[in-house]
Amino acid sequence: MTSPAPAANSDRSSFSLAEWGAIGAILLVWGINNAAAKVATDTLPPLLVGGLRFGVALIVLAPFLKPPFPPWKQILPIILLVGPLHFGLIYWGFSLIENLSPMVVALQLWIPMTAFFAWRMLGERMAPAALAGMVVAFVGVAWMSLDPHGAADLPGIALGLVASGLWALGTVLVRRMPGVPPLKMQALTSLVAAPVLLAASFAFEGDVVGKAMAASWVVWTTIVWAGLASTVGAT
Repeated sequence: MTSPAPAANSDRSSFSLAEWGAIGAILLVWGINNAAAKVATDTLPPLLVGGLRFGVALIVLAPFLKPPFPPWKQILPIILLVGPLHFGLIYWGFSLIENLSPMVVALQLWIPMTAFFAWRMLGERMAPAALAGMVVAFVGVAWMSLDPHGAADLPGIALGLVASGLWALGTVLVRRMPGVPPLKMQALTSLVAAPVLLAASFAFEGDVVGKAMAASWVVWTTIVWAGLASTVGAT
């Protein structure tokens, strides 16, 4: 996932071909990134994976850390929601599951959750069709989780659902702020998320250095991919 962005201009009723291509590319990046996350967390501790991902992103995004900055009392809660809390839970969830599909579907519930939070917190109109779609989405995830394979992954799926809720809440909160350029927002998020997740990893996950040194080039490639293609590129 990328940083929350303000809603698109409602005056535009359609996307250009280039915009549809960009949307398709982002969806492809996110899809590959889910598989990459599973590969990485099968070998490395989940909080370490998250910390390294944001460390890679921070190296690239450092030039965007220039004033002026939004008020920290206003932006820090959002960064914590969409950075270390969201991704810490997501990578923890990936480390617990065996089957990827139910988890990936559960993570998409951030979309109806965002609509719900916008309705309750911003007073946006919730059409009956949108409400019905939200119910169908939640029922669909519950149905997949009742599958014998999905049921075994319920702890990981539950973490994914909480992470989706945090992301949705952060998405709505950021709309209350003055506009922050996306790459600057990602740079600020990486600045906070990298040290927080790495510190948590060294504090709570065992043999972090040994596991990192033993990881294959494939695992390290998935981390670099997540940092560059997803955190930076898909922004």
